[in-house]
Amino acid sequence: MAIRLLDKMYDVDHDLSYRVLITELPFDLGPYVTPLVVADDSEAKDFMSQGCCQTYLQRVWKGHMGVETPAWKVNWNIYTAR
Repeated sequence: MAIRLLDKMYDVDHDLSYRVLITELPFDLGPYVTPLVVADDSEAKDFMSQGCCQTYLQRVWKGHMGVETPAWKVNWNIYTAR
């Protein structure tokens, strides 16, 4: 059910679905418990393999650049940051 919900949300609004993935849950499980953290901790590979999760993780990995950012620009930003 979570996968279908995330897919539908991602089809409607990418940014909202990214925010939902990283919204802290109101549980006493510890600091910074989000749906993405829960999926990772429980090794929910089907959930983590969804386009929304993969795109969000790729954006984080590339420093919040857009997924469509060309590789040369990513490499240039890494080079100039030194």
